[in-house]
Amino acid sequence: MNRRRRILAVVLIVLAIFVVFCAIAWQYSNRITAIKLRREKESFEAQITRALPPGSDKVRVQHFLDSIRMSYVETGPIADKTAPDDSIASVIEATSRDTLDLPLGSCSTSAKFKFDAHGALLGYTDWHSCKWVW
Repeated sequence: MNRRRRILAVVLIVLAIFVVFCAIAWQYSNRITAIKLRREKESFEAQITRALPPGSDKVRVQHFLDSIRMSYVETGPIADKTAPDDSIASVIEATSRDTLDLPLGSCSTSAKFKFDAHGALLGYTDWHSCKWVW
């Protein structure tokens, strides 16, 4: 009886150590993932700031996207509800052909470039599209 209790105690201790190790590894992976995604986003935004000032035309944006290996599609004219005068805008949506490998999955950068009726760049939004291991 005493031996069974010792075996049970050892098994529970080993299990507890395993759970603690997994929790620490998960936290570390989350931290590394957040750091890598933040660096990638800052790098992408710095490239856009250097290469595409506001008012850039669509051709310049398309050349920029080709140079950083992004696939893109122009979605054509849309009604812009956020503009004060309901101006017509067009949008180029882009997704990176390269993926960023992370401890918990992989991500690619996506962006949406918005243009006014004259084809001048108004602004952009960017985000990461991720596939996680779970």
